[in-house]
Amino acid sequence: MPVSKKRKNAVNKPRKTVPLTAQKTERWAASLNGSRLMYLRNDPDFLTLIKIGRATNAVSYALTNVIREDGKTVASVRQFRRGSFVLAGYLHEGINLVRSIKGRYLTHPKFEPLRALALAAEYKRDRDYVRTIRNSMAFHLDEIDETTRHALGTLKPSTMPFMAGDDAMFMTFYFEFSDYLDVSYLVEKFGDGRSWEETAQDIVDSIMKFSERFLIAAHEFQMVLCDKVKIREHVYRGGDRPVSELQ
Repeated sequence: MPVSKKRKNAVNKPRKTVPLTAQKTERWAASLNGSRLMYLRNDPDFLTLIKIGRATNAVSYALTNVIREDGKTVASVRQFRRGSFVLAGYLHEGINLVRSIKGRYLTHPKFEPLRALALAAEYKRDRDYVRTIRNSMAFHLDEIDETTRHALGTLKPSTMPFMAGDDAMFMTFYFEFSDYLDVSYLVEKFGDGRSWEETAQDIVDSIMKFSERFLIAAHEFQMVLCDKVKIREHVYRGGDRPVSELQ
């Protein structure tokens, strides 16, 4: 039986749920006064600010790459699918970071949204998705021969996508069967009676919404940390926006 067009396109592009920006604003920048590092380098809140900033950079980078793709070319489909895996991987790393700092900030009200994402039962399914993707396909390529062999063993006889390209150039080449196997592995693990298409789309939608929630919560907590370390005493304006308006 040939693979259905619906299944083939099930995870080609996201539903538009995550805006790049909430509103149009002017570009701005702030620079850290190097001479002030002596007051900051041993401040635990400043160290947390850096770590949260690294996490938001990683998630924002991956999310931006994913939502730019429209799925209209072979290369775009490849970029979206692999980008979604990388996004999930960074989300899992971000959740691990939140858990590592929770002891210091657990009672702070602005930390609560991050705590919920990392620990609340409400988001367990989302965490399960991104953990599995991170551990099996985002940053690991199955060097121990686990997911590939398992996924191959569960496939039913049908016509499946194997490889494609937009032209003869290697940069548009897409060995689609590898990603098809990875998605099949996820569907088999999390399907719970749902169809291939429904499960695959739910995983994509979950990653996108979880990314948005994480970035919003992390940004709000970053602003709290900026206040805790009195960052306005250590930075100067490096763009058109005053440091007093950083929030």
